[in-house]
Amino acid sequence: MVFLLAAKVLDHNGYHTGDLGYRDEEGFLYLVGRKDGLLKVGGHRINPQEIEDVIMESELIVETAVIGIPDKLLGNKLVSLVVPIDKSTAAEQILEICAAKLPKYKLPSSVKVIRSLPKHPNGKIDRKKCKEMIEA
Repeated sequence: MVFLLAAKVLDHNGYHTGDLGYRDEEGFLYLVGRKDGLLKVGGHRINPQEIEDVIMESELIVETAVIGIPDKLLGNKLVSLVVPIDKSTAAEQILEICAAKLPKYKLPSSVKVIRSLPKHPNGKIDRKKCKEMIEA
């Protein structure tokens, strides 16, 4: 069993971690994400969907996206973009809900209330544009 698992991640091309990255002209390697959608935060692998589900269960939000933003200390920090049902919903309310239901290492560092999430033509959330919104 261990050999079968190792064969999936180790072959003649090297060790396949699931990390996505690129090499620049000078040969430096840069990690930019993961194939499986997991985010590395402070040594933990986090599925943003789990956090999004907790936020959606609040019934205060129409839609949400949890995005990993590069952080020198943690690797990534979590930021949640939320589209509230009611304009009076505050970011602090969402953070309190998360704090009550999630371990500390899964808490978004911030919540940004927005009018709508950017979408691809197929209707799926455009996570790259969400990240650009946060970084702008």
